[in-house]
Amino acid sequence: MGFRRADGPAAPSQRGQSAILALVLLIGMVATISIGILLVAGDVMTSTEQQAESERVEQAFVELSKQMATVSKDGDAPKSMTFDAGQKGAVTRTATGEITIKARNVNETLTMGSIEYEGDDGSIVAYQAGGVWRETGNQTRMISQPSIAYSAEEQTLSLPVTTVSGERELSSGEVDIRHNSTDPIRNATVVEDDTVTLEITSKYYRGWALYFEEEVGDASVQNVTSLSGDTGYVKIELGVQELDGAFDNGVTVSGEINDKHDAIDDYSKGTTMPAINSVIDDVVEQSNTTENRTWAADADTGPWVIDGSEGTFEDGTYFAEGVSATNDVQFDLSNGNATLVVDGDITIDKSRFEVSNWKNASGQDRHLKVYTTGDLTIAGGEMCVDDCANDDDSEVDAKQLQVYGRSDTSVDIGAKGGSKFEGIIYAAGGNESDFDGNYNSKECKDMQACVGNNAEFDGSFVGTSIGNQASASDFEYDASLSGYEPNAYPSGYVLPPGLTHLNVAVYELDVKNA
Repeated sequence: MGFRRADGPAAPSQRGQSAILALVLLIGMVATISIGILLVAGDVMTSTEQQAESERVEQAFVELSKQMATVSKDGDAPKSMTFDAGQKGAVTRTATGEITIKARNVNETLTMGSIEYEGDDGSIVAYQAGGVWRETGNQTRMISQPSIAYSAEEQTLSLPVTTVSGERELSSGEVDIRHNSTDPIRNATVVEDDTVTLEITSKYYRGWALYFEEEVGDASVQNVTSLSGDTGYVKIELGVQELDGAFDNGVTVSGEINDKHDAIDDYSKGTTMPAINSVIDDVVEQSNTTENRTWAADADTGPWVIDGSEGTFEDGTYFAEGVSATNDVQFDLSNGNATLVVDGDITIDKSRFEVSNWKNASGQDRHLKVYTTGDLTIAGGEMCVDDCANDDDSEVDAKQLQVYGRSDTSVDIGAKGGSKFEGIIYAAGGNESDFDGNYNSKECKDMQACVGNNAEFDGSFVGTSIGNQASASDFEYDASLSGYEPNAYPSGYVLPPGLTHLNVAVYELDVKNA
């Protein structure tokens, strides 16, 4: 009996069905690939169109900024222009930020409006007070600078704050710009020998920080902080802080002196000197480099704490996260000045912290400047100039050791008795409430500084408050400090620019479609 093979030749109908199926599959593949190509091409076209629109809008905003600046200056002369606001349009907002200006006899807060465009990709092009920025997520690009004018040669800052008068939508087409009002800040004129502080709160705070960093310098930008929502804060300082007359007395404080034992006889109460917190913070940031930690066992990883085992330091700049001296530390100034920057506390514990060889062959004085973000404690030790054993008041060398602290720095001289400090200490600008319960003794309780039993202080202290714990302590003012105006900035520190004249005005404009 014969059998038919199951895999024998296919019948004609079967071959026809296979060909049709293959054709259908081929058509499906082609259609799928075509749709994919169309989708990708569509995405590319959409992205390209969005980019093209964004570029057109940016240029329109730059031109709008120029026209608004012109109307602000010309007063009653209106302007019109063709404005590209994209497909979705733009919007004017009356309150999207504030600028607070602080200087001698000046404390003004100005409200800033803005004009905003938001693209389909979530990016924003914004005009505010003359500046145009693009915000993309957490990134900011400055398209056009604000109309602020700073002249280092003339030491003048002109701050025209141009804002809008109402909230409305702007569509592409003709736009009219008209001057509505001008509000000059009349007492913001001459600010010679003073620091001007600008505090800006805005959705576009990163753009403002970027502008001042590029236009004025990094040293002018003291703080950049993100706040709640999408707003942030920028603090800018212009002008060099001077400490005129700071050391004309043995003690100069804004608050109380608790001296029941009459050891302090050369003092000034109720005298407020400026805090230099921002200077110290900036010095810490600039000095925290590997080069300034070469004394450390491992300059890259730390710990960077001077404990006395390093012995002698020479001229130059040194950065440490603390000084905890249980052995003697010496700064030999034979070859020049020295700077010690401490991002932390300084404790001299039954040891000597000494400045030596501070007069060069030509008779010129050299000095050590110490900057600290923390507290200063001398516990049974000595922090002084030369051999620390000089009892002749006429030979006090306070200028050669200068300690600068923050407004909340506490100073304890005599924590273990028998302590000595020779030099000047500047830690001004604090509030008395900063030091509630600061020390155990009743004389020093709630004080910023305390001179303890058998302690000796030679030089000058400037701060918020001071207490003298015992009659056995000795406080002597270095009379050579009278009229002394030290430079509170270390060698090599990039100073904020000087400022003499400040011109401020708010210009309110109507910006709307024709």
